[in-house]
Amino acid sequence: MWSGVARRLGGRFRVLKPDLPGRPDNPAEATGRIDDYADFIGAILEGLTPPIGIAGFSMGGYVTLALLKRRPKGIGALALIDTRAGADDEAGRGRREEAIELVRTKGVDAIADSMLEKLLSPSSLARRDLVDRLRRIILRQQPASLESDLKAMRDRPDSRAFLAEIAVPTLIVVGDSDVLTPPSAAEEMAAAIPDSRLVTIPGAGHLTPMESPVEVARALGDRRADGLALRSPLPAVRRVPLVVESQNRNPRAHPQPERNPTGVYGRWALGNRNCTASRRRSPACSHRRSVIDEMPASDSR
Repeated sequence: MWSGVARRLGGRFRVLKPDLPGRPDNPAEATGRIDDYADFIGAILEGLTPPIGIAGFSMGGYVTLALLKRRPKGIGALALIDTRAGADDEAGRGRREEAIELVRTKGVDAIADSMLEKLLSPSSLARRDLVDRLRRIILRQQPASLESDLKAMRDRPDSRAFLAEIAVPTLIVVGDSDVLTPPSAAEEMAAAIPDSRLVTIPGAGHLTPMESPVEVARALGDRRADGLALRSPLPAVRRVPLVVESQNRNPRAHPQPERNPTGVYGRWALGNRNCTASRRRSPACSHRRSVIDEMPASDSR
């Protein structure tokens, strides 16, 4: 989801794209609780050098807001992308239940078929390469993980009252054709967060990082510069957060990640909450390990 954005930010920031528990590259068990996902991201942030920027997309926005309520140290900038602060209303909870039943009875293919037109704008649906790529991403997910995510979103708390307490520069991005978290939800957050800026992307639906990576990267880079003085990590979250770290750090001074088969991204293996950066190679960190994809510092395409 974040690859196109991360490539464009890689020349200015060290970009981390954590996979939440339950993703194909993270074998840790998905618990179906937003707070547990927030704890997972919080453990990653403990191993990074401030200031840090964090971007939460879709469910990642819910995770990011839950994380911020814990007042973590070191966050200098925030982005909330195609997300909302409110909890599901009764109708929304009903739709989650219907989706859970669809996963249980008909599998991941049925979810892909039902969601594509909701995730993409009409113009994006005409881009066959994008549709095929999104479908492949959905089909890689395990039914149990999808059910866990649906439960987590169904049961998440309402965070609207918390928005006024956010004290870092905040970027809010929304596609003008987003039908899942519409522009009105983004406008509500922008009105409530003191130091915020709203960017509406024309022709994009719910998946702005995939549909319009150039525009999202430009908005993130500009706003990150406000809060990070051009020296921080940038985290990203789809159903996860995107985390970014300063490019001022010499990547060669740190253990080099293991390359995956494509050779495009490296992987940091993290374990439980105690597996911070200094302990990544500790045997204790091999338990229930999870994976973070890291953009190479030299990849600024």
